Amino acid sequence: MNLSRRARLLLGLLLSLLIIFIFAARAFRHAPRPLVDETIQPWMSVGYIARSYRVPPTVLLETLGLPARSDHRPLSAVAAEQKRPVNDLIAILNQAITAYRAANPTSALQTAEPQHPPSLLQRLFGLEPRRAP
Repeated sequence: MNLSRRARLLLGLLLSLLIIFIFAARAFRHAPRPLVDETIQPWMSVGYIARSYRVPPTVLLETLGLPARSDHRPLSAVAAEQKRPVNDLIAILNQAITAYRAANPTSALQTAEPQHPPSLLQRLFGLEPRRAP
């Protein structure tokens, strides 16, 4: 192999790696992020709600009268089992979250947007972080 052919191959390799890097960075930038304080819906599980609202799952499980174990069922299934309307469970959970936050004001910055360190591209190019929807 002569030198010019090696240079072209190396240039092609570097160019393809650059393209891969650009598309990977775009994919990470536009990846869905977990929402904070997402409105409670019937399809959500208690664990999902606990993560969204940054409340221990045991607090919410106890409020609903469920055993303190991992329960992956949606609220609609829990409501059907308890023979109660889903909206009643949602109201009970909202009250429990409000009471927990009032009793534990230092537990987390519940309503604040999560702070993430700037990505490599943001540091290199001085870009502003994208806001959560």
